[in-house]
Amino acid sequence: MQTAAIADPSLVRAAAVGHDTMSDTPARVKDRAPAAVVVDVDLCKACGICVELCPKDVFDSDALGRPVVARLSDCTSCAFCERHCPDFAIEIVRAGDGS
Repeated sequence: MQTAAIADPSLVRAAAVGHDTMSDTPARVKDRAPAAVVVDVDLCKACGICVELCPKDVFDSDALGRPVVARLSDCTSCAFCERHCPDFAIEIVRAGDGS
């Protein structure tokens, strides 16, 4: 059985957030802040994947376990939540592009 090498955790986190570890600056990260993170509560089944995977801890959970965008200003638009939501209940709306 082959085993995979475990990557440097700092590089994995940087890749997850979509950062270039050598040149990313706070100003560049701030430029990627979304206009909104929309959670469709009709589609959401409160699995918690988005809350657990968010590298910037943008979400909290409500009393029913559904994600609530608690720290939008911390969001870097990495779209981890959007890509990993099994119910397609999350959409990252980027400023200026209307999507």
